[in-house]
Amino acid sequence: MQTGERQTARLRTKYLQSVLNKDINFFDTDARDSNIIYHISSDAILVQDAIGDKTGHALRYISQFIVGFAVGFASKKVRLLMLKLEKLQKRLFHRFVQCTHS
Repeated sequence: MQTGERQTARLRTKYLQSVLNKDINFFDTDARDSNIIYHISSDAILVQDAIGDKTGHALRYISQFIVGFAVGFASKKVRLLMLKLEKLQKRLFHRFVQCTHS
């Protein structure tokens, strides 16, 4: 969360500096109809969401998968149990699909 907020604050500052360094003709022609502050805020919110929440969730899920896979196949007994449970899950899923389509 904090990384997303820091990056967003930095992005807003750089974006505003870039706009303020433009030639005055830019504001007469290109930026006449648009609200610059609105665009800065909306773009920054999108970046903050992408960096803050989604990246953190992706890293968490990837690490959970890797650790779960490593733990699951670490010992022979756990490995056999996981494989049996996988077959059971497939059967239950197919039975559920057949019941819903009937």
